[in-house]
Amino acid sequence: MALSVDSILAKLKELDNDHIIEFLGQMQIAEYIHNPWFLGAMVVLAICCLIFKWRILLATIVGLTGLAWLVSYTVAQGTDVTEGLQSNSMIFFLGGGVAIVALMIYLVFIKEE
Repeated sequence: MALSVDSILAKLKELDNDHIIEFLGQMQIAEYIHNPWFLGAMVVLAICCLIFKWRILLATIVGLTGLAWLVSYTVAQGTDVTEGLQSNSMIFFLGGGVAIVALMIYLVFIKEE
């Protein structure tokens, strides 16, 4: 199996921002949030990150999983953006988002061991 420069360049073109954004747009993360195997894998990966002190990966896992769950919960409540802060689930979404981002900032920048 010979690698040519053309095949390598073709593979690198797949990593273009447009392709990555299209791929992320096609992912249905909300489906995974309710899958116990996915949640178990995230917990095991988070524990491994704690053991090996991989703070950035831990913050990424906590942040992405937490925000995906938060969006899934808010959508399940039927929250509409036009309701503004009159909706309790919108306040929960904003407060939860602030808490998750604060936890990510703590894990990456503040926590030093």
